[in-house]
Amino acid sequence: MLPRSPEAYPVPCWSPQPEEANPAKSRRLQEPACLGSLPQPDLEASARPASKELISTVVIPTGCAM
Repeated sequence: MLPRSPEAYPVPCWSPQPEEANPAKSRRLQEPACLGSLPQPDLEASARPASKELISTVVIPTGCAM
């Protein structure tokens, strides 16, 4: 049997909290009703360097020579 696709299990949405809710929960009032409706970032664009220069970091252990 094949596993179901992620669409088969929808992401639960937060329901709005009433005004008299506990202050610890007040942050949810500013969150979107459903996280699935947010635009997805372009991962390919964020993986590219901002400039055409490439920056590399090399770590050489003590006692090793290049």
